[in-house]
Amino acid sequence: MNDISILDGLAKPQYLFQPHRVVSRLCQHFFGNKAGDTEVIKLPWGLPLCVDPREVIGRAIAKTGVHETVVTEVLWRLVEPGDVVADIGANIGYTSSILSKKAGSSGQVFSFEPHPEVFKVLQANVDRWKGVPGTAPVTAMPLALSSSAGVAALAMEEDFAVNNGTSKLKEADVANAARQISVKMERFDHFAQDFQKVKLVKIDVEGHELPVLQGFGDFLSKQMVRDIVFEEWDAYPAATHRLLEEAGYTIFACEEHLSGVGLKPVAEEYQRRSYDSPCYLATADVARAKRLIEPRGWQSFGLGRWLAK
Repeated sequence: MNDISILDGLAKPQYLFQPHRVVSRLCQHFFGNKAGDTEVIKLPWGLPLCVDPREVIGRAIAKTGVHETVVTEVLWRLVEPGDVVADIGANIGYTSSILSKKAGSSGQVFSFEPHPEVFKVLQANVDRWKGVPGTAPVTAMPLALSSSAGVAALAMEEDFAVNNGTSKLKEADVANAARQISVKMERFDHFAQDFQKVKLVKIDVEGHELPVLQGFGDFLSKQMVRDIVFEEWDAYPAATHRLLEEAGYTIFACEEHLSGVGLKPVAEEYQRRSYDSPCYLATADVARAKRLIEPRGWQSFGLGRWLAK
């Protein structure tokens, strides 16, 4: 990477509105990264998160304090104090930390991560937040969610060691899998009693989003979940888009701009930065979603709020 490209790489909101991160990023570029096996990073909202800076997700958080800026900001704005929320595909707990902070002490977070080694890190991070004032309790579950209950194969590709967010259930494309392990599956609606008041669900499960949604049952058909923030790599109208629209949800593509997140009707072409995954919002309350997300600024960073003025 030359000096011009490193400067281009710094033209991102996570750097522009967190200037101290620029210094860290430049030092890593010119002098190398001397990080050890793990680091405990203080996230912009104050919670600690243990990461492995040698791994893709951990490295991004160690450099900038955030990961997937669009998802971060959308979740930050949509979750309100007292909300019950679910994090499906929680990985090491980054998005769960956002949900816990925003839901507050009167809220509740359910986090699902099927990979046993990744789950250990998730649980350790969740334990770090216990007793932190103003945070929601997080219940971490070593499960995969799908369209049916049972046991499935979780496959890991060759590069899993450097990107532990790439494991996939067998139903997904796992042609390059180096190994696989057995994991337990459940349907979302299996937890009906606990989830009756769930307001928001985040889903990032490496191509298994459709079966996860099919396991919602009445939660989807009756729009019992207010907001669903999900990843979908296939263009509109993908099967996930069709399922959600048939259930009565309105879907937006979430765009990143330096001034904040933009909501674009799902049928329109939208811009996505190469370093972020495609982020969609399916909502049963369009007016609320627009009111909370469309004002300019990056509230999740704790800086840059002047843009909203």
